[in-house]
Amino acid sequence: MGALIGACAAVAGGMLFEHCKRHRDRKRVASALADEISAIVSMTTARNYVPLFQSIAAQIEAGTNVAVPLLIGEPREMEPMMEKHIDRLGLLGGDLSERIVTFYSFVQGIKLDIDRMANGEFDDDLRAKAFLVRQDVALWKDADTVANAVLAELRAIAASRSLLSKAP
Repeated sequence: MGALIGACAAVAGGMLFEHCKRHRDRKRVASALADEISAIVSMTTARNYVPLFQSIAAQIEAGTNVAVPLLIGEPREMEPMMEKHIDRLGLLGGDLSERIVTFYSFVQGIKLDIDRMANGEFDDDLRAKAFLVRQDVALWKDADTVANAVLAELRAIAASRSLLSKAP
């Protein structure tokens, strides 16, 4: 009987350890992604990118070939925290990982478009250039909406307590 109790205690202890480890990892992923998404949204707002690109689109539509500034540096494959944690998005549960990928896909697409425009790819077709700028502004607004919903969920996960956490 003692062996059975010992075996059960060992199994329960292992399960509890695994639960705590997964909970800790989930919180870390949520916190890192929340910080990165929040920084992207905050920088875009603080730097007034939407009004800037709306103004650029209006000038291009009026017939002036305005240079699109390369405000983002060279586009990367992924943002650093997303790249670091992409293999653990499943820890977040539900459709949250899908919405996070949607946000980052919008951002990456916009960055690639800005890079192409800044390098003069659309300078010979002002209609296409203005259209792309307007589309990217619309995409950013969609990305911002997704980000705000995702941020609330990520912050809730990052603040959550495990079974063993002490109550405040």
